[in-house]
Amino acid sequence: MRTPSAILLLFAIVSANAHESPIDHVDRRLYFSVKGNDLVLQYSLRQTQRAALLEMRAMDENRDGLISPMERKRYFEARSRRLAGLLHLVESEKTMSFKVAGKVVLRPDFSQEFLFSASLDGAVDLEFTDGFSRQYPGVLVLEKSTPDPKSPLLTIRESPKMLNKRGHVDLTVLEIKIKRNE
Repeated sequence: MRTPSAILLLFAIVSANAHESPIDHVDRRLYFSVKGNDLVLQYSLRQTQRAALLEMRAMDENRDGLISPMERKRYFEARSRRLAGLLHLVESEKTMSFKVAGKVVLRPDFSQEFLFSASLDGAVDLEFTDGFSRQYPGVLVLEKSTPDPKSPLLTIRESPKMLNKRGHVDLTVLEIKIKRNE
């Protein structure tokens, strides 16, 4: 009789440690660059088909089964602002806020590309935290910026604070160093 009890206990422990359905997993691609005194972030995320359908349902404000251009515009403007609020950039206790810097680009593969910028005010040693990755874990791809002799050099690496669990990123934390040309 102890064997079935042990199996049930083991099953309960494994189930308790299981994570949410892959519907919540979001693949993200981050591309950082410096333009003038701003850190620019192209933030792309790709959802599952099911998550995209749920998002379309949320866009349909009047529940008529159609998504008007105005409903889509309002939805993605609000989503951009919410996402910008989850992105944090800090240097020595000083926080720099990301602002929406462009319209969302929608792609056929269910990906969405957002554009953000944050004023650096001379900052060169930064920590970037993506709070959205904490809510929706998934795969992270850091794209390297193309070298431009006139642009500052960016060095980006994963912070020891970054959380990787269950085979994907649970919290994105990056160390960004900016070396400006003299």
